[in-house]
Amino acid sequence: MDEARQGSEPAPSVAAHNLLQQELITTRARLDRQVAQLMRLNQLSNHLLDRIDRRPVVEIFAEAVVDVLDVAVGAVWILPPIDAIARRAFAIFGTDASEAAWDTLGAALAARLPADGKPARLPVDGAPLLPGLDLRTVLACRCVGREGKTTAVILAANTVGVDAMTVSMSEESLQMLAVLAEKCAAHIDNNVDRRALESSKEQLELVLRGTNDGWWDWNVGQDTCFLSSRWMEMVGTPDAAAITREGFWHDRVHAEDRDRFEQALQRAFVGADRAIEIEVRLCRDDGSSLPVLMRGTILRAEDGRPLRMAGTIFDLTDRKRYEEHIHQLAFYDVLTELPNRRLLVDRLQQSLLARPRNGQVAALLMLDIDRFKWLNDTHGHAAGDQLLKALASRLRELVRPYDTVARLGGDEFVVLLEQLGTDPQRALATAQRVAAKILNAMDQPYTLSVGTVHHSVSIGAVLSTSGDLGADGMLRAADVALYQAKQDGKNIVRLFVPAMQEQVDSRSALEARLRTAFASGALKVHYQAQVDDTGHLVGAEALLRWTDPDSKSISPSEFIRVAEESGFIHTLGGWTLQLACEQVVRWRGRVPPGFRVAVNLSPPEFTRPDFVERVLETLARTGASGSELRLEITERTVIQDMHAIVHRMNALIGHGIEFSLDDFGSGSSPFVLLQELPVREVKIDQNYVRRIMDHPKDAAIVRAILAMCHATRLRVIAEGVETAAQMAQLGTDGCRYYQGYLFGRPVPSAEDPQELLEVRAVS
Repeated sequence: MDEARQGSEPAPSVAAHNLLQQELITTRARLDRQVAQLMRLNQLSNHLLDRIDRRPVVEIFAEAVVDVLDVAVGAVWILPPIDAIARRAFAIFGTDASEAAWDTLGAALAARLPADGKPARLPVDGAPLLPGLDLRTVLACRCVGREGKTTAVILAANTVGVDAMTVSMSEESLQMLAVLAEKCAAHIDNNVDRRALESSKEQLELVLRGTNDGWWDWNVGQDTCFLSSRWMEMVGTPDAAAITREGFWHDRVHAEDRDRFEQALQRAFVGADRAIEIEVRLCRDDGSSLPVLMRGTILRAEDGRPLRMAGTIFDLTDRKRYEEHIHQLAFYDVLTELPNRRLLVDRLQQSLLARPRNGQVAALLMLDIDRFKWLNDTHGHAAGDQLLKALASRLRELVRPYDTVARLGGDEFVVLLEQLGTDPQRALATAQRVAAKILNAMDQPYTLSVGTVHHSVSIGAVLSTSGDLGADGMLRAADVALYQAKQDGKNIVRLFVPAMQEQVDSRSALEARLRTAFASGALKVHYQAQVDDTGHLVGAEALLRWTDPDSKSISPSEFIRVAEESGFIHTLGGWTLQLACEQVVRWRGRVPPGFRVAVNLSPPEFTRPDFVERVLETLARTGASGSELRLEITERTVIQDMHAIVHRMNALIGHGIEFSLDDFGSGSSPFVLLQELPVREVKIDQNYVRRIMDHPKDAAIVRAILAMCHATRLRVIAEGVETAAQMAQLGTDGCRYYQGYLFGRPVPSAEDPQELLEVRAVS
């Protein structure tokens, strides 16, 4: 397309996705630890309730320290007097070392601990705390009975070797040790009723309250479930407090998720799964839904019966929001919030796959904003973004809810019309009606921050009946038809036909040949003389010429348009200007005063934002003066934005450059241009010059041009003069300057500028 593309399809944020995955892995690891600790505490309770008569309390708790806290060494000392239920005063778990050196250390350790029963970290520098062990991290806690008396000391420690390989003991570990100390004190007090155990659960509730996860503990046999205060808070219960309720909380699961949730529970209970992990929505008290990750582990009796099930729920709201954001980046345009190319192609493919089954015809309309590059170059990309969003909004209103409006990137949009019926002719008629509505709606004025602007669109259309194109093929066909709409004048619709593809292929081949020719030196800059009415040289025009290897000349009208459409014109134009400036420097001293070399400018070149800077840099680099250069522009160049063009022209005029209005008379408003543009010269369109002898209307137009230019003190040059009769008639009408084959054909660079002339001075 000949309009600039703005921006590009944003790719999905890979970094955001990776960060999300890392956070999820970390969260799951933390949840695993918490669930495991909770289950181990439940196992401890079972030991205390069911097996107290078979195993000493100190052994059970020493092993529990290692198991629950994941440490290397656990130890318990029961202080005198030793209760009968204890049966043993000391036990250590996790090492084979002799207990004899430690069993009397309980009282000494108690003296080093806070009197209020809070757990503490013990220093390990200096003398070894426990003889024979090189300890790195040591936590200890008093076991305070119901009468406030310290009845035991409980210790958790890592050795130097183990400490580097395990998760470091945190404040949470201290709190877990406090829970174990309370359980131990309860049993030493011979208070093993449910009230004491529930009290230790309240302590555990304090430990986990700050984790931002809601935990639960379901006693399957009694069908009661303990829910932490954070669990209650997450489902929206005011003044949330931990509760024990009858029955499990599956009634809180969203109705649409309940069957899946029950099936997962059943698999876990029958032994298919040891644990459960599932994403569900919980119904909050205010009627909203909370997405959570529910994880739980089953504790079974020796015969395999489920005794308890405990776990946590983790709030997935933020993760879901991140996932939605990533999905938005992956499938939607950031600026307009329309589907992007990826989502469009997916929907188009689905439509094409369904056609053999339902027979429904689909149509693809590809839109391109006319003169969009001009808006960006003149008013900036902010104005361009505003136009894109306004156009996207209009498009949404023009199509049915199940049709797709997508932005491919830049100023290109696509409308996918589905379910147009099974009759191809009726489907085509419907697509044409929609396209006509779009043309009319898009051509209405847009109010932007820079003011009111008018921008039409061009549309290329293709039906799904146009051969077996596939999704990518339909997009290419619509693009080809869009190109044809641009070529045919813009603000129109063109339906794809195979012949269009042939033209595009030919244009692509010509572009490839042009680039190869430039690289190989097959392109040359020639110069054609400009003379006064006496035949003396007054200037020259630089003209680009291309001769292929078989000596066949290719017309500039063929390759210049291709260069403009492909953007290669900027390379060609800059190169031509460079050579023209170098040539005029070499001709200094051998040309008459006022001699200038004229260089043609294409619209894409002159409207490029940095064009003025590029020209001035070329003058500085070659040593040429602005007073030796004339730039030729056409009505096609200036019609887009007169104000911006005039500003750009004046910037170069300030450096001595003159402007010539080329092909004058060929446009729709040439006389208006003379009033607005700071041109110094007018070149009469050569088509009028060629017909001046045979067509009275053309002759009258030439006379009018000459009269008007003389009145406004503009220099006029007649282009395309080939016969003496044409020169004579132009002279009679008042023309004083000429260019054409009568005086000399374009020739390569010459050391002597007079070599440009084939006919010498005319008397």
